[in-house]
Amino acid sequence: MNRKLNNQYFETKKTHKEGYKKNKLTLKRIIINVIITFLLVFLYNKFSKYLSNKIEQNKAKETSSYIFILKKNQKKQLCII
Repeated sequence: MNRKLNNQYFETKKTHKEGYKKNKLTLKRIIINVIITFLLVFLYNKFSKYLSNKIEQNKAKETSSYIFILKKNQKKQLCII
């Protein structure tokens, strides 16, 4: 019974796939793929530069805020003494 089902399955699979063809890569598809690839690379670079600039801005803000807090604390300590 099991062998019969296996044979039926593979025969059905073989006849079902006979009508399928793999589409050849045409010039139009190549051009579209190249354009999409360059577009994705361009967007990735822009986004990466934007985020790295944001990181640098945040670092500059953090260091300046730390300096401000330290100066403020030093003034309070001087007044306490």
